[in-house]
Amino acid sequence: MAKAKAPSLLDDVLSRAKNRSPGFLTWFERLQPEAQAELERVRQAFNHDVHQKRAYARAIMDAARERGWKTSGLQGVISWLEGRR
Repeated sequence: MAKAKAPSLLDDVLSRAKNRSPGFLTWFERLQPEAQAELERVRQAFNHDVHQKRAYARAIMDAARERGWKTSGLQGVISWLEGRR
């Protein structure tokens, strides 16, 4: 009887690599879908030629806080603001 071919190293590693925990969600991902949709419109309206990113991010944080939404700190909101569109 012929011996079965061993799996490649890549196949072996991929079959063993199981995430044990899902990781962590960003402040934006923790928000309700309605809040995410509203914030996405706010991000789309951001214009580098018109708005200062720190002032815009602070305004986002203040408005979100008034609505009971938790955000990250200033740098986290700026990173989100400059993120993918």
